[in-house]
Formats: sequence, structure tokens, C-alpha cells
Amino acid sequence: MWKCMFCDHYNVDEADSCVVCGKVKYNKKKSVKLTQQIAKNLAGPDIIIPKEFNAIGKSAFKSRDDIETVTIHAGIENIPKEAFFGCVNLRKVICLGELSSIGSKAFTNCEKLSEHDRPYAKLYIADDAFSSSEDLSILDDWILELKDYINRYNKIINDSRLTPEIIQVARDKVISVTQVVEYLETYKLRIKKGVANFDLFGTYSGYLLAQDSDLEQVERDAASCLETVISQEKENEEKEAEKIKRQRKLKKIKGYVIGLGIGIAVCILAAAILSVVL
Repeated sequence: MWKCMFCDHYNVDEADSCVVCGKVKYNKKKSVKLTQQIAKNLAGPDIIIPKEFNAIGKSAFKSRDDIETVTIHAGIENIPKEAFFGCVNLRKVICLGELSSIGSKAFTNCEKLSEHDRPYAKLYIADDAFSSSEDLSILDDWILELKDYINRYNKIINDSRLTPEIIQVARDKVISVTQVVEYLETYKLRIKKGVANFDLFGTYSGYLLAQDSDLEQVERDAASCLETVISQEKENEEKEAEKIKRQRKLKKIKGYVIGLGIGIAVCILAAAILSVVL
């Protein structure tokens, strides 16, 4: 006979589940743990915890990006520390029974796991069970700042009034900064999955300061170039306006001369006619 841990009903040894509550047979004295080594044989995207295991081992599915859903049978009571840490594509956890506890960082960096699809434990849920790594916010700020640099360089590239030299410098900067952004995006994913530690603070803090200084210099050069271009355009406009003004003046004088010539010719013709008549 065995006693059901859920409803205290005694069942025959041959029964795999309780005849009263339907929960699967579970013997606390004998823990059959699903370790990380064994879990590697369970392929995603849909993981179903086999019934022969009544416990999930620490970090059993850590850093698995192939998992989208997990189904946990009723015989498992606890989700231990870092069990699903860094499962970045995990979207849903289905519990067929009631969990008693969820350990520290059990679902850390599982950002696609919505609150609605998270598992619940009746006795204990660690404060950081569904947390995100604090370092990720720093990386997000860096990536956003570098993307802003790229946008500002692109504005310089797209301004045809600037010299080819300045535009080429901006193009080179876009290429180099884009490469850094791609690296940080990859590095961020590695931190989410728990396979990398955040140790770039000093390196990239200095890099950002240098990039900020470089961008300001390029923008100053571009502004100076535009000032020269605008000044030249204004000077050309003034010359063109003066030219048009002279042309109008000459046209007006020409009209006066032509009119005067016609008037004189008419007078001479009239005098000639009068002389003939008289």
C-alpha cells in the first residue's frame, strides 16, 4: 500500500495514481531526479517532463533556447534554483498538479514567459524566481545610445551639401559602431542564457566616451562645412539678385531709348509731311 501525499488516501502498490484524486504515485523517500545531463536528451520546442522523474534537478534546463513550452506532471512539487534560467524562448509552463515551491532564479531572463503563463506555487516563490539580470538594463542603455550615434551619422551621410571627406568619415563610423552593436546584442543574449558574465563595464564605458567625442567632432566639422556652404549659397543668391536687378534696369533703359527713338522718328516724319503739304 502507498499513501497519496495529496489526499492521504491509501492505494494498492500496483496503482500508478491515486484512485481518489488522480495524482500520480510519489514516494518522497525515493527521489528520481531529472538532471541537466538527462535533460539534454529532451528536445524542444515542447518539453514534457517524463513521469519516471519526480524531481527536477538544479539548472536542469538552463540556457536552453530551443524550449518554448514545458509540461510538468502532477508528481513534481518543486522547481529548483535556475531550473529554466535563460530559456529565452520559453513562452508557457503547464503544471498538471500543484507546485509547492519555485526556487531562486528558476525562470530568470525568460522574457517571453508572460505573467499569465507562469507557474504558481502554493507555499513559496523566490523573490527573484522570474527576474531579469540587472546587467541587461546597462547593455540596453549602451545599445540604444550607440544606435542613436548611428542615426546621427546617417544624417551626415545623407546631406549632399557636405564634402566627400566628411561623409566618408561618417560612413566608416557607421560600419564600426554597427559592428559593436551587433556584438553587444549577441553578448546580451549570452547573459540572458546564463553562459556569460557581465565584465565589459570598464571597456565599453571608455568606448562610449570615445565615440561620443568622435561624434561631436564629426558634427562640428559638418556644421562648419554647412556654414561655409550656406554662406556661399547666400553670396551666390545675392549676386544672382544683383544680376537680375541690373538686367531689369538695362531692359527698362532700353525701352526708354526705343520709345525715344520712335518718338523722334515720328516727329521727323510729321515735319516732312508738313513741308510737302505747305
